[in-house]
Amino acid sequence: MSVTQHISVTISLTGEQPTRLDTHGSGEHTSYLTLTTQQVIIWLHDRRAVDSYATAWLDGVAAECSRYLRPTAVTEPAARSDFYPAIGVHAQGADQTRGGFDPHRRELSIRIGYITWVVRDAAAYQSMAATWHRIVGMEAYVFPYPG
Repeated sequence: MSVTQHISVTISLTGEQPTRLDTHGSGEHTSYLTLTTQQVIIWLHDRRAVDSYATAWLDGVAAECSRYLRPTAVTEPAARSDFYPAIGVHAQGADQTRGGFDPHRRELSIRIGYITWVVRDAAAYQSMAATWHRIVGMEAYVFPYPG
């Protein structure tokens, strides 16, 4: 008997997001990109995964909605933890994406697979969008062309 488990996660982003990008290999079939944030680490294993994530963050809907976010949002200080990130994702192939904007709360939501990022201010969106632009720029150097 085989059992499959699905876990849905919601991550709230406020303020500039520190990120780290690492490449592993350059053009081999085992190459991948790693994005590390305080909450999640994503191993991007192919161009389709990069395209799914980057499109969700950078498409016209997310970019347009980000114009209506607060410049900065006030939040309660988070409890400090020496154990970051808490979630690890191996992204391979295309994934389902969707986004939306809540005008009453002035929050942008970006869902990729079973992870939803709730972006609470423009600083958070701009820093994550800049990171995804960098990833798109690195994609051709890390992943081989098919065929």
